[in-house]
Amino acid sequence: MEDLHQVTRQHILLAVRDGHEAVLVERLSARDAAAVKYRVGGRLPLTETGIGIALLAHAPDQVRDEALAGAPDAGHLRRLMATVRTEGVCAMTGPNPLRTGHATMSTVAAPILNRRGDLLGALSLVAPDEGGTRAAARIALRTASLAVSRTVGL
Repeated sequence: MEDLHQVTRQHILLAVRDGHEAVLVERLSARDAAAVKYRVGGRLPLTETGIGIALLAHAPDQVRDEALAGAPDAGHLRRLMATVRTEGVCAMTGPNPLRTGHATMSTVAAPILNRRGDLLGALSLVAPDEGGTRAAARIALRTASLAVSRTVGL
């Protein structure tokens, strides 16, 4: 996480799934990074955040079905989850409610899996505009998630 933070100078998040929410367990942020509402210990919706979708993609079928049942665009969420499962990353861009100077924020998220493929958590890069969704950011985030997976090694 620290290496990814040093390279990007943006927000790097680590979360785990708790029921139908993502719980943020770590956040590294540069002083000059755009303001975000995410706080360590905070809960994030699985269907509305990149890190949540990375977690949801590897959640049990029942959790996915329940989350999709209440989602306004289940088809779009299914496509994002399929991308997580095939490419190992989810990339999204959306409004930043906290900052008018940075009207949009992008996020790239990747799951952290153990050797058996079980979900342990997810990493996310959150950056202003679409800079975080570029190929280099997706590759860096995916590489970091694989490194964490190997380090945990379970």
